[in-house]
Amino acid sequence: MRLAICAGIVILLVAGSLPVMAEDFSMNGTEFAAAFISNTISNLDLGSKALKMFYAVNTTDTSSNLFQNLWGLIYGGVLVAGWNNQVTALVLDELANTSNTNLDSARTNISTAIRYIATNTTTVFGDTEGSAGLSALLKYQVKALENRSVEYNGEPLIQAYAKAIADTIHDNILFMMELFKAIPEALS
Repeated sequence: MRLAICAGIVILLVAGSLPVMAEDFSMNGTEFAAAFISNTISNLDLGSKALKMFYAVNTTDTSSNLFQNLWGLIYGGVLVAGWNNQVTALVLDELANTSNTNLDSARTNISTAIRYIATNTTTVFGDTEGSAGLSALLKYQVKALENRSVEYNGEPLIQAYAKAIADTIHDNILFMMELFKAIPEALS
């Protein structure tokens, strides 16, 4: 029910804003890239905060055996991934079975999609000058990082990004050390 209400609200908002849209989306590439990088920094920060939260939980509830029990979650993830791999392998085997002519159209669609991307590589991936496709987005990211006036939480974007990467590496290593220390208790 909630999903239907949310979908209805989104449709109303989109439909209600259609007459207001006067032109196609366009904005400064460096500003767009800065928003993209800011999102990446924010995601790195969230990852570090989650790892720090695990430490806090483990410290607060000393009987939780948090890191030992995380191995149970890892085991569950491995089990699910293993079954998902079997499902995917069966479907890929069926697609590869050329004697099943009912899937000729599906195989042709795959070929068409690959050909479409291959014949539009500049549109999709760009060029060496960074004037189109993904290479243009990456070029704008470089410009945003080089521009010290572009900030994230009051500091230059490049500095915030560097700190987020360093914090993430640090927090991940500490987390992995605690997780690996719990192997003897988790796997006996």
